[in-house]
Amino acid sequence: MRIVGSASSRPSGVGAVIARTLGVSTTTAADDRPADVALVVVHGMGHQITGETLLEWAEPILGRIDWLAKWAGRSSAATVGDVRADATTGVTIVDSRLTGESTARVIADARWRAPDGTVRQRRIALIEARWSQSFVPMSRGDVFTWGLPFLWRTIIRMFRQFGRTMVLVPFAGFGRAMISRHRAREAHRRPPTPVARVLGFLQALIATVVGALLALGLGIGLVVVGIIVSAILPLLSPLLLIPLVKKWIQQPIDSLVDFVGDVGTFRERPLRSAAMRVVLRDRLAEASTMVDRDSGEVMVLAHSQGAAISAKSLFGEIDLQGSRITRLFTVGAAITLLGTSSWAMSRPTAEYAPVANWARFARDIRWNNYWAIWDPFAAGPIGDSLPQRFRRWRGSYVQNAAAHTPGPEEHAVHNTSLPFTDHQSYAMNTLQVIEPIARVLLGDDFPRVPDEEGSQSVRRFVGIRRARGVMLIAALIVGILVPTFGWFTAAVVWAARLVVDGINAALSFLGVGSRVDLGVIVASEDPARLTTLGTLLAIALLAALLIWISLTVTNWAEDTVLWSRPSATQSRWHYTVELLIQLVYVGGAGVTTVVAATALWPGNAAVPIGLGTAAGVATVMILLAVNAGMIPFVVPQKLPTRVVGHR
Repeated sequence: MRIVGSASSRPSGVGAVIARTLGVSTTTAADDRPADVALVVVHGMGHQITGETLLEWAEPILGRIDWLAKWAGRSSAATVGDVRADATTGVTIVDSRLTGESTARVIADARWRAPDGTVRQRRIALIEARWSQSFVPMSRGDVFTWGLPFLWRTIIRMFRQFGRTMVLVPFAGFGRAMISRHRAREAHRRPPTPVARVLGFLQALIATVVGALLALGLGIGLVVVGIIVSAILPLLSPLLLIPLVKKWIQQPIDSLVDFVGDVGTFRERPLRSAAMRVVLRDRLAEASTMVDRDSGEVMVLAHSQGAAISAKSLFGEIDLQGSRITRLFTVGAAITLLGTSSWAMSRPTAEYAPVANWARFARDIRWNNYWAIWDPFAAGPIGDSLPQRFRRWRGSYVQNAAAHTPGPEEHAVHNTSLPFTDHQSYAMNTLQVIEPIARVLLGDDFPRVPDEEGSQSVRRFVGIRRARGVMLIAALIVGILVPTFGWFTAAVVWAARLVVDGINAALSFLGVGSRVDLGVIVASEDPARLTTLGTLLAIALLAALLIWISLTVTNWAEDTVLWSRPSATQSRWHYTVELLIQLVYVGGAGVTTVVAATALWPGNAAVPIGLGTAAGVATVMILLAVNAGMIPFVVPQKLPTRVVGHR
C-alpha cells in the first residue's frame, strides 16, 4: 500500500524512516481527478467521534482491496515474493482526513493486472456520515418509558431468530441426508453415499432434539431476564435521587441511555430523526461531487440504526432522479425493528414496509443485506411482513424457498458465532462481508473468483468461525472443572512450591531477609490442597491459557484461509491439524464433565457408562456440526412485481 501526497507532505527525516520501516512508499504524483466510486459509511447507535466509523470500515476494505489487486490475474503458482516485488499493483492512498472540522474521508487508487497483462486502475472514495451529534438526546425518563415495550419486542425477535436457527436449521439436515440421486444431479451436487446418509440422519436427529431443548431453555431465560429488567427499569429514575446509590449507578445508566436512547429518538422524536437523515443527505450530496459526472457511482454502507436511517432516506425522501446512487449495503440492519418515526399522538396504523418503499421509490438501487445468524438486533432477513421475512430466512438454507418472495439480496454470515458480539463484528468478517463489498467497489472489470474456489474458502472460513465459539465454551468447561480434581491441585501445589523455593533461594543468596509464603493459596490443614482463592486463581489461569491457545490456533487457521494461497496438499494438512485440535478441546470437555459428574455418584457403574456414551455422541455431533453443518447461501434480490403508486 502506497501514499500519494503533495510535495510539502512528503515524509522526511523521522517520517521517512517510519515510512520505510512500515514498507509504505510515498510519491508526489497526486492529482485531483474524480473518483470512480464513492462509498458513504453510516454508523449505528451510540456516540461516535470523527473518523471512527470511517476507520472501522475503510481499513479492512482497502486492506482487502490491496490484497485482491496484488493477486489479481496471477496463476496458482505465484508466490508472496512475486506479489511484493510488483510495485505497480495494490492500493495507493491519495487523501486521508480523519480529524478536524471537515468531513472524514479517504481517497485511494486501486491498480491490478488484467488477464491480458495490462494494469487497470479505479479510484475509490470513502466518506463518513456521522449523525450521532446531530440531535439533542432524549431524557432518562423518556428512554425508560419507551424502553419497556421495545425490550419485549427485541426479546421476541431474538427468540424467533435463535429458536429457528437452533431447531429448524438442524431439522433441514433431514432433507439433505435423504436427498435423492435425481435431485442431487439437478442441483449439480454429488449424491450422498449410504454411510453419509446414515450419519447425516443421526446428526440431524440429535442436533434437532438438542436444539429444541436449548431453544426451550433460551425462551425461559429470556422471559426471566425480561421480567427482571421490566421490574428494575421503572425504579432507576427514583434510585438516582439517592446520593449514595447515584454515585454507583449513574455512569452505567448514562452509558445505557446514550446507547439505546438513539433508537428511541429515531422512533419517537420525528424532528430529531429528521436531523439524523439530513446528515446522510448532505454526505450523499458531497459524495456526488467527488465522483465522475458521467460514469461515477455513489454507494451507501450502513450498520444497525444507520441502516434504518438510510432506508428511510433513500426509499421515499431523497429525489433520486438523475442520482448516481447505485447500491445500498446494510449490515446488522435494524430496519424492521426500528420501523419509522412518528408523532406520539399519530402512531402508524400499518407495519413499516421497507421492501415496498424500495420498489416504489428506488428500484434502480441494488440492495445487499448482511445479517449474522446470531445477531439479535438484525434478527434475520428483511421483509414487509413476518411471513415474508421467514420465507427469506428459509431461502438462505433451502434452495429456491424464497424465489417468489420480494426482498434485498440476503447474505447470512458468521461473524463470531456468539450472540453478544455478532452485532458489532461485521467489519471484522473479511471473507463474507468485507470482500464482497470490496469486489463491488472494484467494479465489473475486476477478475472474478471461480465459484467452486470461493465456496470452498467460505466453507473453511465458516467452520473456523464456528469452531472458535465451540472451543471457547470447551476451554471454559475444562478450565472450571479440572482445578477441582485432586491430581491437578497436587500438581499445582508441587509446581508452586518449586517456584517459591527457587525465589526464596535467590532472596537468601542476595541477603534479603523476607521470604515468599504459599499460605494464601495452599490450605494449611492439607498441604496438597488449594484454598478457595488458590482454586479461583487456578481456574482463571487455566481457562485463560486454554482460551489463548484456542484463539491462536483459530487465528492461524483463519489467516491461512484469508491471506494465503495454500495448495490442495497444504489445505488438507491444515484442515487435519484444525480437526485434531478441535477434537482435543471438545473431547477434553466431554471427558472432564464425565469425570466430574462421576465423582458425585461414586460406586454407581451406570453413571460413567451413560455419561461417557452421551459425551462421545455429543463430541461427534459437535465436530460434525462445526465441520459439516449447513452453511447458508446468498438469496438473490427480488423486487415486487407490482407496487401501488410506482413512479
